[in-house]
Amino acid sequence: WIQFSILASCLAFAVGYVVLAVFIPPWVRGQAHRLAGDGLTIGQIRLGFPLRVVLSGVRFSGRHPGVEMSSRRIVVGPVWYAWSTRSLWIRAVECEDVRVQIRRTVQGAIVWPAMDVAWPSPSASPSAAAESSSIGAPAARGVSRIFVQTLGISNGTVELLDEKLAIPFRGSLSEVSIIGGPLEIPAPAGHVSVAGDAHVIGYGGHAAPVYCSGWINMRDGDLDVSCQLEPLSLAAFSSYYEHWPVRLRVM
Repeated sequence: WIQFSILASCLAFAVGYVVLAVFIPPWVRGQAHRLAGDGLTIGQIRLGFPLRVVLSGVRFSGRHPGVEMSSRRIVVGPVWYAWSTRSLWIRAVECEDVRVQIRRTVQGAIVWPAMDVAWPSPSASPSAAAESSSIGAPAARGVSRIFVQTLGISNGTVELLDEKLAIPFRGSLSEVSIIGGPLEIPAPAGHVSVAGDAHVIGYGGHAAPVYCSGWINMRDGDLDVSCQLEPLSLAAFSSYYEHWPVRLRVM
């Protein structure tokens, strides 16, 4: 009987895992597209162990042409979902090889791949959720709130292009590493702790490491972050001053 019980338990676990592996990836893909709209593409979604969702080839173009953000792989989990409140609890989100493009146009507008998400309240009716989805991006009808304990970014790159200058400036932040949390979406009042480091790269390949830490209030758009930049040659930003007389004052 003991061997039969063990065998039955293993068989039930295997069947349950196969069922989850079949049904969870389409559900995750549907929820992701409801959140981000048609600008999101995901190459592959699979269920990992234990209860981790792995997304590969993630790309978001947003509403501005010429800018996008992408990630080679995003590992989400372990994950718990509360059907009664439509709340998603995630222990950790790890984003690998993230790439973000930011551009200042000739007209001076700063564009980047921002997401417009209309979130229904946890108690919103289906009709209210549908109404809120007509304003901005589609609402997440299945998920009303997301809690993330830890958010991590590794080997990230932020590409900067300033087209407003006489000679366009191209710079970047490379080897970006960020860890933050806890995070709640939609954002309530409260601070999200963040810390990270990167390499600042400017014109001619001039580069220096930078280290930052502090907190962000995502709901109010407030932040308190301090950064330390190692010595960096001014030639890295020569596009901003080489056509005008410059005076440098050291206090």
